[in-house]
Amino acid sequence: MISNLNKTIDKINNSELKLEPFPHIIIKDFIPKELFLKFTDSLPSYYDLKGENIFTQSKSGTKKSIFYESSLFQKIYLKNRHFKEVIFIFKKIEKTINKKFKSEFKKYIKKKYIASKTKFSCSISSCIKKYKKSTHLDRREHKITFLYYPQIQRNYGGNLCLWSTKKKKVYDVFPASKNIKISKEILPIQNSCVITLNTPDSYHSVTRFMGNKERKYLYVVYDFPTYDDNYKLKARKKGNNQNNFWKLPVKVFSKKRMLNFINE
Repeated sequence: MISNLNKTIDKINNSELKLEPFPHIIIKDFIPKELFLKFTDSLPSYYDLKGENIFTQSKSGTKKSIFYESSLFQKIYLKNRHFKEVIFIFKKIEKTINKKFKSEFKKYIKKKYIASKTKFSCSISSCIKKYKKSTHLDRREHKITFLYYPQIQRNYGGNLCLWSTKKKKVYDVFPASKNIKISKEILPIQNSCVITLNTPDSYHSVTRFMGNKERKYLYVVYDFPTYDDNYKLKARKKGNNQNNFWKLPVKVFSKKRMLNFINE
């Protein structure tokens, strides 16, 4: 475990922190190859995600997720040592990640929360053909987010788009297209990871995925201290725009755009 962890830490230390349109890092070959291949084999299929504690974000049903706190996630975690090792790596790299983003923390985070102890959480998601996500902000308790892609068909859409916007006093969770501008489109490849400081202007979207195979990814977060109830499935469906941690607030300006995000 330690050997693979150190290799991933080296990858992070040698990566470049990009500041536009918001602080992020893109790393290829994030997990050592042998472990990556065995981890990929341990992931559940979209069609295996049935029963309780399955999170379906949109009414289209094109994406299903299971969260770290769920019984199914824990069953996979305890059963497969390769899966467990990858989660171990994500847990143990926080100190390295904090060093990488340290210069940006004071720009965005309220001083009393910069060094606060975080809570680890993650989810496994699987998407099928026609999945897409319009431009939005993630939940406000997330400090750092990871999008790790163990399995995806290249050149079939499902690209991650990063958007820029003008500085504001309050940021719209689901922005109007006239208020944002495309800054970068990232083509996800197997074993790549996008690490982001979840700022109040970290707008992102996903282009429509048209592959015939599943698009699987791991979403990992280091969260500011919050209530345990926020990790229950019902609370996750509602979202969380409460802003205790960031210098600038966010809010939902348009119910229509919010419903479009939920229904697409």
